[in-house]
Amino acid sequence: MRTGNGDCFPAALNLLLEFHALRQLTSSEPVLVHGIVTGQGKIDGVQHWHAWVEIGDTVIDRSNGKDIKLPKGLYYSIGKIDQTWRYTPDEAWSEATDNDHYGPWIDNWEEMAC
Repeated sequence: MRTGNGDCFPAALNLLLEFHALRQLTSSEPVLVHGIVTGQGKIDGVQHWHAWVEIGDTVIDRSNGKDIKLPKGLYYSIGKIDQTWRYTPDEAWSEATDNDHYGPWIDNWEEMAC
């Protein structure tokens, strides 16, 4: 399993910290999510790691110059997402600084079988 060549991990962490620092919150705290998604288009059917932010039932994905805001159920359905790891802003900051990278932060991420 690989993370690919995109910028989703730094884009998602930076967005999470931006929402947290500016207190641009709704009734829900933002959460950083790392997950395994199934690709579309040129990478149709290929499973890979991805990262995004959720606030309540809304997914915000600003990777690779996009600005996607979708209901969580639709986003998960499109990406065929069933494995996720969630981090509060404090947990994400701690993981990023402890591991010296943007993620994923689970020990066996390279060996994950999907």
